[in-house]
Formats: sequence, C-alpha cells, structure tokens
Amino acid sequence: MTKLFSAAIAASICLTGAASAAPPVEAYGALPDVWGLDISPSGERFAYFSHRNGEDYFVISELGKGVIGGGKTGDVKPRRIFFPNNSFAVVIGSETLSTNFYRGKWENSSAFSYDIEKENFATLLKGYDKLYTAQSGLGRIVGKLDGEDVVFMPAYVGDYRSTPDYALLKVKLNHNSASVASGGAKDAIDWFVGGDGAVLAREDFDDESKIYRIFTGKNGPLTKIFEKHGSLNETGTLVGITPDRAGLVFNQGRSEDDDEFTSFSKMSFTGEIVGPAFNIDQNRSVERAITDINRVVYGVEYSGLRPSYTFADPDLDRDVKEVAANFPDDAVHFEGFTKDFKSLVFLIEGGGATPAYYLYNREAKQLGRLAQKYANIKDEDVNPILTIEYKARDGRKIPSIVTLPRGKTIKQSLPLIVLPHGGPAAYDAVGFDWMAQFFASRGYMVFQPNFRGSYGFGREHRVAGHGEWGGKMQDDITDGVKLLVDQQWADPGRVCIVGGSYGGYAALAGGAYTPDLYKCVVAIAPVSDLDLFLTTVKRNQGSSSSVYEYWTKLIGDKKSDKEKIASISPVNAANNFKAPVLLIHGNDDTVVPFLHSIKMESALKSAGKSVSLVKLKREDHWLSQADTRLQTLQAIESFLTETNPAN
Repeated sequence: MTKLFSAAIAASICLTGAASAAPPVEAYGALPDVWGLDISPSGERFAYFSHRNGEDYFVISELGKGVIGGGKTGDVKPRRIFFPNNSFAVVIGSETLSTNFYRGKWENSSAFSYDIEKENFATLLKGYDKLYTAQSGLGRIVGKLDGEDVVFMPAYVGDYRSTPDYALLKVKLNHNSASVASGGAKDAIDWFVGGDGAVLAREDFDDESKIYRIFTGKNGPLTKIFEKHGSLNETGTLVGITPDRAGLVFNQGRSEDDDEFTSFSKMSFTGEIVGPAFNIDQNRSVERAITDINRVVYGVEYSGLRPSYTFADPDLDRDVKEVAANFPDDAVHFEGFTKDFKSLVFLIEGGGATPAYYLYNREAKQLGRLAQKYANIKDEDVNPILTIEYKARDGRKIPSIVTLPRGKTIKQSLPLIVLPHGGPAAYDAVGFDWMAQFFASRGYMVFQPNFRGSYGFGREHRVAGHGEWGGKMQDDITDGVKLLVDQQWADPGRVCIVGGSYGGYAALAGGAYTPDLYKCVVAIAPVSDLDLFLTTVKRNQGSSSSVYEYWTKLIGDKKSDKEKIASISPVNAANNFKAPVLLIHGNDDTVVPFLHSIKMESALKSAGKSVSLVKLKREDHWLSQADTRLQTLQAIESFLTETNPAN
C-alpha cells in the first residue's frame, strides 16, 4: 500500500491529455447490462442478469450459439443466478412484502428454476403446504443430489400458531412441491448436504441459552458431535466440507481479545478438530470461502483493498495468482469455475478499464473477455483510482480509496465528495463504484475512508469502532478530509459528504458535529435516531437475540448509555447544521425504516434549516431498482449544482 502524500504518489498519478465528454447520468444510474454471471458445470453455458429498457432479465447463452433462453424477472428483484447442473438455471430473487401479523414490511426471497431445454419455470417450494407463514430466506439452496434434478433447501415448517422447525427439504427442479429430507429443530440454523443426499452436518444455536451444537448424519441418524457455550462469534461456525470430503471446515470462534483473522480448521465427523483445512494464511482476514453448490470448500478470498486468494489445489492456486499478477492495478475477482476446474471466470475492474467478465482456459493459458458490465461506459470513461493510507489524530492508520476526475492531478485543490461506506462493518476497495465514478465524471475528487469499525483490515481495526458512532469513527473521516485540504488535494470551500445506510448516518453526523467542514450533506437511507434504531431491532429480533446484542455492542446500551445515544443521534442536533441537507430514502426499506428520514426532515425544518426529502417509491435499502437509482443520481446532481458546483 502506498503511503499518502509521498513523492511516489505525486509522480504516479499525474495524468496527461484532455478528458473526453463524460457519459450521461443515465449511464451511471442504470443497472449493469451484464451482472451476476455464472458458468455451467460443463463450461458450455453462461447465465447472467441484464437490465434493458426498464426491465430486468435473466439470460442463458451458449458458446458458439449466443442467447438460447431466459426471460423477465418481473416484479421480483434479481439477486443471484447459478447452474445447479447443465440443464437448469436457478434464479434467486426477492420482493418487499407486508402482513397484518408480521413485523411490518419484510424482504421475502424465493428461488425459481428454469428448464433450459423445455423453457419451463417452477417456483421452488411454492406448492409445499407445510411452510411456516411469512418467513424470509426461502431462496436458500444448500446442496444438490448428484445425477438428479434435485436440490436441497432449508425452510421453517409448521403452523404459524406454534414454534416452527427449520427443516431440510428435498425439491425437484421441475416441480414446485417438496418433501422432507430431514426433520428440523427450532434451534437449527444451517444444513450441509453431500452429493449423495447424506446430511453431513446440521448446526443449531439457541439464542437464549447461547448454546451452539453440531450434528451429523453421515453414518446414520443425526448425532451430536460438538457443543459450545457462547455467542456465535465465540463458538465458531461451520463453513463447509473439506476438499477431500473427509471432514468439515470449521471457522473457530474467538474471544473479544483475540485477533480477527479467521482460522479455518478441519473437523472430523466425530467433532474433533484435527488441524488446518488447508494452507490458509492466518494473518489475513477471510472475505469468503469459495465453494460449490454443496459447499465443498476449494479456497478462500482474503479481504483488503484488492482481493487475493489461497486454494487447496496448488496448481489452481498458482494459476489464479498468475492471472491476478497480469492486472496489478485491478481488483481480480474469482467468480466461477467448471466442474473440472479447466475453465475459470473472473471479474476484473478498477485499473482504468470498464469492468468486464473474462473466461480463462487453464490448459491453453488463454484469457478472453466474455462480457462488459456497462455497455455505455467505455474504457476511456473510467476515472483513475488511488489507494492511500493516512494517520488519524490518535495515530491509527486508515486505508482509503481516492478517485480522481480524468485529466486532473493532485494538488489542484479539487472539489471533494466524501463518500463513507455503509455497514459499518463493511469496507471500500479497488473496483468500479458506480456512484464514485459518477461524481468523478462530474469533476469531483472522491474520498472513501475505511474508518475504524470497517471490516477487512484486522479485528483490532474493526473492534476499535465499537461505541464510536459519532466519535472516533467520525473523527477518522474528519481527519482524512483535513489532510486532503492541508495537502492542497481538496478545496476547503467545496467539500460535500454523501453516504448511504451507516454512511448516511456519517453524512448527517458530519453536518451535525463538524458543521463548518461541509458545504452540503446528502444522506441516503440514513440512521438518524439511534434510540429508534435500537428499539426497532429489539422489537423485531428480541432483547436476548444475537442481532440485538451485536448492535448494542456497536452503538451502546439503551438504558445505561441513554444520554450518549441521544447526544450522537443527528436528529437531536438539527440546530447545529449549517450546510443544506438532501435526504433520500426508499419507502420499502426494511433495514432502516423510512421513518428515520421523516424524523430528520422534521427536526431540520423545525430548526429553520435547509432540507429536502426525496422518497423513492417501492425502493428497498440497497437501491436495487434502475429507475430509483437514476432518480437518486439526478436528485444529487441537481443538489450539487445548487450547493457545491464542481466548476
């Protein structure tokens, strides 16, 4: 990682040549033309989502033939598409629903199978009449049966008047009914299934007693093989099945005093931890395990400003590293593989070219571009990205991303957009960030700090954010802005802060607690009232739940920290604001209710401050829809033109 303000940075990012005309706002507001691409087990077919003319589609194509099938996703928001085998594609989607007896609005996920040859659809589990009413997560598939058009799906089963069991269901891909593969339990949380249909593991967790258990049915009836008391963070959880299928991969739990770096161990089917799953670097945070549909773990992806990988197969490990080495300035994402691992799919982005999917033939050592994510954004339209690191006021190192407008250099005192990420336990990395690229295309430098509390840079960095909402987490953002100003990278009179979710909270906190720093504030789906947020989580999840415990740890206790929580809630500091505020919020948001923006708007208006609220109809927390994403960018562009123009 390059250190901030070094001579090397100054020399390496000086760009020459005039910038061409920037793409229109529609190019950035549109959903990708190709995304979520997957390769079939044989390597002959590809499945992906596409957004065209206001409609979402799933598409099936074949090498040498082009498009051979697909259809519209309709009212369902597409989330994932993949091949359980060569004959079927499965689409995972969700829609926002509400019921009279459930906790307001909720995001309902479903799975749909598509018979490629017959062009027939089936809504998986739709015809199963024993499903528990109003449950989410019905799109989960945890395995498939070898040689058959059958998948395994967990779901809550039982009458809504009683406590349901989380059971494992056997589902035919060409039918919408199901049968019970293994009876569940009220504390079950996950299932792991072999290709022969054997239940290799069931995980249980009692949220009240905080007892975690693992059962296996590999050699007969389900038998308990492991038990531990504590939170899931302390007990550990299963990740999948070892590459040799001889055991389970277990992510060992850690106490609050331990390092964050994940330890993947091999667990025998008797519950004994018998060593490392494979040669994983224990000094890096694991972003995800790389698995097949039955969750056989072939490798891991590490987090950081650029992804990196370790695979159990040394030849595969070498080949993936060779591909990444050819794109040192990019983020090289490992996206898919064939059953024999002879063909690999990568998504490559962030190094000055438009993001695109590539197919790598391992035998021929050939890499070819499959599809470009954004048809209307060319390579020459992509704005350059820098990775930088600076020290906050207490010496903590903050790894960050800066995006420069094409044709601009550092030390030009550019107008600045501060773009803190959501989560807050997420992080920004090298890649094509559609919102950051939009701002840069309009002449703004964009700053994305991975403040303390961010994931991906070690447990100590993440845990340092606990209890620091509106405090040191906000100071990290403030310190980065001041450094950019001091070094003449940013114009102190033209700084705006824009963020969504936790980033929306940080934007409001910036306007409330450092009012002289920002000329404008844009908060998308923001948390404005921390007491309201905790109350909602407590009501929906229960006071003894791990979810409520997690948010209490991050923010504070509603009772003992009542005054502090009130003091760091922007809704209570409306009088402090000097900059105009733009609030943008989807009315179908099930994570941060629309009420947060309503209360913030009311508080600012009562204080006589400048505020506007844009309601995104039928939009969720993630700006999933093309029309509302475009509406968001258009509203922000108009707001910036009025309050903080780039020119």
